[in-house]
Amino acid sequence: HVEFEEPTGEAIVVGDGELVLRDPRPLEKSDHRSPLAGRGTTRFIWTGELQTIRIDERHYRIEMEGDVEMLHKGLDGSVGMLTADRMEALAVDVQPYSPKARRGEANLALAGMDLQQLIADGSVYVATPTRRIDCDNFDYDLRTGVASVVAKPNRTVSVVTEGSPYPVRARSVIWNMDPSIDTITIQDLRGTGPWRM
Repeated sequence: HVEFEEPTGEAIVVGDGELVLRDPRPLEKSDHRSPLAGRGTTRFIWTGELQTIRIDERHYRIEMEGDVEMLHKGLDGSVGMLTADRMEALAVDVQPYSPKARRGEANLALAGMDLQQLIADGSVYVATPTRRIDCDNFDYDLRTGVASVVAKPNRTVSVVTEGSPYPVRARSVIWNMDPSIDTITIQDLRGTGPWRM
């Protein structure tokens, strides 16, 4: 079931679905990139529902529910994955929606979206070439490159770093996902203070 409002570009998609966002523009030196973000192709799949909500002329909130999976392949070939029960993405349309310009297109397309923020809730799993994380909430600001990773009360965040045989467990983690930095700050590690890795 699909509902699409032409004046706003908003949509509701009920049931299994897939959304592909492409940003093939050449990478600028100042652009943020990581295995989950930046120029390239991002694919979302879900089993429940997708809704796009227009915030203003260029900004959209995209909400997905039900076994949501996101795969991102950057222009440099790096690949990252994020899965969760529910996911929300804030995005900027690099070619703002215009009913006149898009009239006559046969399919609903949001192909020029530039992701700004990703929020994932419930059974969250993140995989990049350097780390794998299990948590309950993942809030990633793509403009700063920093992700806040949190566990529910009485649970822990689990971080496995490539080359390390054991996971690190903590209440919460701050992860700078910029590939040139790629550090995590562990908070509440078995009752100790912040720790960097």
